[in-house]
Amino acid sequence: MTVPICVRHTAAVLAGLVLSTVSLAAGDTAYVNMEVVFEGYYKTVRANAAFEQKKDDFEERVALLREELKGMVEEAKKLEAEADNELLSQEARDNARRGLRLRVERLRAKEEEFQQFQRSGMRDLNRNRVKAEQELIDDITQYVRTFCRNKGFRLVYDINGRSLNRIPVLLLYPEEDEVTAEILTEINRGHEEELAKAKAELEELRKDDKGDGDDEQPPAAGDGAGGGE
Repeated sequence: MTVPICVRHTAAVLAGLVLSTVSLAAGDTAYVNMEVVFEGYYKTVRANAAFEQKKDDFEERVALLREELKGMVEEAKKLEAEADNELLSQEARDNARRGLRLRVERLRAKEEEFQQFQRSGMRDLNRNRVKAEQELIDDITQYVRTFCRNKGFRLVYDINGRSLNRIPVLLLYPEEDEVTAEILTEINRGHEEELAKAKAELEELRKDDKGDGDDEQPPAAGDGAGGGE
């Protein structure tokens, strides 16, 4: 299924955060790992937990619809068996065939409903994820710019940045000038309890998801229920 707020995509978007392009003396330049800031930001963790909960709710609804489809298939198979049972009267077999045709029509309609629900649900989940991700990117970018400007930095590099062919933009940098930890502390200041709670919720949700299969397909309307033809 769909995945939580995409860190890799976000790192690419935030790569090469530049506050100024002038030549700078040592001490005017800072380095930050925007991926680490993004992952550790309390709003990101909270958004991931909310996304996981929505995804779980959606998958639970999908599972219920899938079970409903399975039940309809079993009923159709039972009618099919009755229609072919020579031990039954002709009238009973004819009734079973009529019932089977109606059941198959309903099954096909339900299957289409299931597929439509699954497609639209996935689209909504992904749309909401992308929107939340962009809002977080804007929020973090503005915070880092303001933080570094107030600290007197005129140029800030994202050390996690990658070029279009995935080569690191910075192959070497002075690690003593990295401000990732300081930014992460400040951006979460006053929200430590909220962050811890969101982390616990996210961990619990992901633990519940572990090992759950979500690739199972609904039974096809024609499987074992040919409409008595």
